[in-house]
Amino acid sequence: MMNTLIASGGHYTTTSKDGMLLEYIMGHVQKGYHFFGFELPPELPNQLLAMFIVSAILIVLFGVVYKKNQKVPTGFTNFLEVFVLFVRNEIAVANLGEKDGRKWAPLFCTFFFFVLGCNLIGLIPGSATATGNVNVTAGLATVTLCAMTVGVM
Repeated sequence: MMNTLIASGGHYTTTSKDGMLLEYIMGHVQKGYHFFGFELPPELPNQLLAMFIVSAILIVLFGVVYKKNQKVPTGFTNFLEVFVLFVRNEIAVANLGEKDGRKWAPLFCTFFFFVLGCNLIGLIPGSATATGNVNVTAGLATVTLCAMTVGVM
């Protein structure tokens, strides 16, 4: 039965209980073309759209909303600074030392907020998590490898 479903390209319809279960499973396994109920072109998978949405949100949050030059952060800047200081002090500085930790903190903050945003978007029904795609994970690993290699030199 599963071979028939795979050979048909996932366009298998049946009224039997087993066939409906296989159709449901294959609908979740195959590349999805729906995001929040909207039809997507086949070239734009759910994970790519989620990654673009998260990237746009992060650019707006840290490019427009976050105000670096405030002596005492207020409002949303104060909320974001809690996470930035956590990543800088507890992850980067704690593991790399004071000098290198402050230098590498922007990269770690970028990865932290990107992965957090992708996973939060993935919790919304009808969407997809970009970090569930092996290509996104490989891309983040490649950036890390190149940055660390250049940083050591």
